[in-house]
Amino acid sequence: MTEPVVLLPAMMCDARLFQAQITPLSRQRPVMVAPISGAERIDEIASTLLDMLPHKFALAGHSMGGIVALELLRRAPNRVTRLALMATSPLGETP
Repeated sequence: MTEPVVLLPAMMCDARLFQAQITPLSRQRPVMVAPISGAERIDEIASTLLDMLPHKFALAGHSMGGIVALELLRRAPNRVTRLALMATSPLGETP
């Protein structure tokens, strides 16, 4: 089996954002939509997610989910096997 796909939605979005992708991807591999809420800072969100995500995974992030995806990649590059960024920014958080 191939690595699971982790989808990170945009701010104030949930799994419905990826509904069109979840069904076809699920035929080939496990798919999970990870929440990007519950913390005030990107680094806090990433720390929480790393504790709950599989050891190795493919990652796709949209908008703020993409920013979180970049932080996950920065913290654990050996765990992320593939990366897709959609409508996001590589710039850091502003004060």
